[in-house]
Amino acid sequence: MKWSWRTIVFIASATAALAGYFALLVSHLASVAGGTDSSGYLNAGRGFAAGRIVHDIPILRDLALDNSHTVMFTPLGFVGGRKPGTMVPAYPPGLPLHNALIARLTGSESAPFLISPLAAIAAILLLYALSRELGLSRLSACCAGVIFAICPTTIFQAVQPMSDVLASAYALLAILGAVRSRRSDAWAFAAGAAFGIGVMVRPTNILVLIPLLIALGLKPRKLLLLALGALPFAIVTMGINEIAFGDPFKTGYGSFREMLEVRNFPVRFRHYLYWISALMSFVVMPGGLLVVFLRRIPLRVRAMLTGWFLAFFIFYAFYGPYETWWYTRFLLPAIPSLIVGVLLVLESLEQWWRDRRVEVRVRGWRLRVPNGLLAALATSLVVATGLHHITTKAILGIGQGERVYIEATELVNRRVPTRSIVVAMQLSGALFYYSNRTALRWDFVEPDQFASLAAHAFNERYEWYALLSDFEEKDFLRRLPGAWRPVATARHMRLWKLGE
Repeated sequence: MKWSWRTIVFIASATAALAGYFALLVSHLASVAGGTDSSGYLNAGRGFAAGRIVHDIPILRDLALDNSHTVMFTPLGFVGGRKPGTMVPAYPPGLPLHNALIARLTGSESAPFLISPLAAIAAILLLYALSRELGLSRLSACCAGVIFAICPTTIFQAVQPMSDVLASAYALLAILGAVRSRRSDAWAFAAGAAFGIGVMVRPTNILVLIPLLIALGLKPRKLLLLALGALPFAIVTMGINEIAFGDPFKTGYGSFREMLEVRNFPVRFRHYLYWISALMSFVVMPGGLLVVFLRRIPLRVRAMLTGWFLAFFIFYAFYGPYETWWYTRFLLPAIPSLIVGVLLVLESLEQWWRDRRVEVRVRGWRLRVPNGLLAALATSLVVATGLHHITTKAILGIGQGERVYIEATELVNRRVPTRSIVVAMQLSGALFYYSNRTALRWDFVEPDQFASLAAHAFNERYEWYALLSDFEEKDFLRRLPGAWRPVATARHMRLWKLGE
């Protein structure tokens, strides 16, 4: 196979751009087990690497406490297990299994932090491939990758050990496989495998089934291959759930029925509509949905793209959590559909212009619309919008900010005796990751319960400490009253000690 010089230049330029983007992400990584999500995924991954799903809570045994105290000693990212006195990861097994695999292969506990940046690169490449498969020009396909890469939500999640970008990559791989199954049925099996892994990573990736079915065209052979591809991963997920919860269909999230409420819809609808438009400009939202009106585009493609986005958008409009801009991460696996949609619209507009041989004359000069001009202009606007938010929201500074979790837990490792009870909430997951201590969750303890616990622990010659972020202190002191005094500080987090 002989490549033209243009192809060689294109590949070299794209490789350099992706390498630079990856270097940018890695240089700003939040390589920290921090709050609920990051510590939860990392603690679960470490457990999987050690072959452990169910974790004992030794302090219950050490203090001779009954199993009713289990919830009080369950860190963020964990829930009570099926066996009394145990805890299990609350999060889906997909990302933790990736973490465990890469840690075992490399022998490095730092390797799992590279999964999100690598997933971002994979998502960009898959989006390019999907764009080309759906008929976009090479320039427009490159624009699609750039728009996804510069999206503030993408970057915010790609520098953290979170599941959103990985879920997006598997959603793209599944859709790409379904589209390519037009040429070979084997791609339907690959689509099923990607779909199965994606659901392991993020259960709501089951919504990808809607565009998958549209793309496959409900053909029995392809649907069978799709199911066969997904089946092994469904079995693994159900097996893990059975071990953890005693029910193959139960998850640490609880029932989705409890999280979805009709009354959420108006507020969430406006929230996501506003923030997607604000973060990526009106070009992407609602511009990407205009593809549904383009008769030039095959009906199946239009239905697939709009069904892909609307499935996620409508579902999360009923969902509970939504409070700030970065909850758009829930929609990240569907954002590529908007990007491809708007670029198909822009290319169709250019084609309409050329078909009618429309010319623009300026002072006697004939001006033609160059191929890809609208895509380039739209991408420039989206890039400018994204850079504005990346800068004003200090998105690339999150890595430095998250290091406070390491600094704070180091205070415990240096200053807190082994025979101590450490009270924590926000830092409970990080404390378990960096010191293997199961903290007492102050948010699950009432004052009368604490009085009894404190007397019991002092009788057993245990000392009391608390590791808190500043926003916790007021409620902590109300729930756990006593002669607490701060003994060490790490930025906005403090270590406290209780006197007898």
